[in-house]
Amino acid sequence: MNMTDGSTVSFTMCGFTADCSRYAKLMGTKGQIIADMGANTIEVTPFGKDAELIDVSRMAEDFSGHGGGDRGLVSAFLDFVTGEQSEDDTISSVERSLESHYIALAAEESRRNGGAVIRMEQVRK
Repeated sequence: MNMTDGSTVSFTMCGFTADCSRYAKLMGTKGQIIADMGANTIEVTPFGKDAELIDVSRMAEDFSGHGGGDRGLVSAFLDFVTGEQSEDDTISSVERSLESHYIALAAEESRRNGGAVIRMEQVRK
């Protein structure tokens, strides 16, 4: 991915870990960022400089349920169904939510079948 300042970034995220947590590593032309949901840390390392370790557990009281995201999703959903908020980037329609789940199901089916191409129309049935 090319950034506006001319740097580039590649991103890797994996949820298939022995401790059932997520880990992300962003590597760019100016440094790297490692986010570890198991440890609740983000390590920022500009090339040629010391790493900065950020303890994100100090930023919120509750990180349960997808690193604390589930609480926000439920709150936004309740605001939506009570009419306090309309659909936006944080709240999706049933159709958009189903589509993202279809994609995840297709990705898992592909993984289980050695990377086979999965036709979305088959998943949506």
